[in-house]
Amino acid sequence: MITASLTGLVKIIFWLIVVSSIFRFFIKLTANYAVRKVNEEVKQQQRREGEVHVQKETKTRKSEPEGEYIDYIEIKD
Repeated sequence: MITASLTGLVKIIFWLIVVSSIFRFFIKLTANYAVRKVNEEVKQQQRREGEVHVQKETKTRKSEPEGEYIDYIEIKD
């Protein structure tokens, strides 16, 4: 039968702590990078939306009136 020694248990716990702390460190780095990248993209998009572009439309004037002209007659009571 295999017996567990106290030093083996301590080594396993030590390596679990080391590996988990390294994993958390890399997760924080990648999350920080991702948040910065998304933040920059949002700022650029807001800048593009905030810019005002004036485009002159060329309209040809029609010689025809847009509606009918109606003469109104005053009715006195």
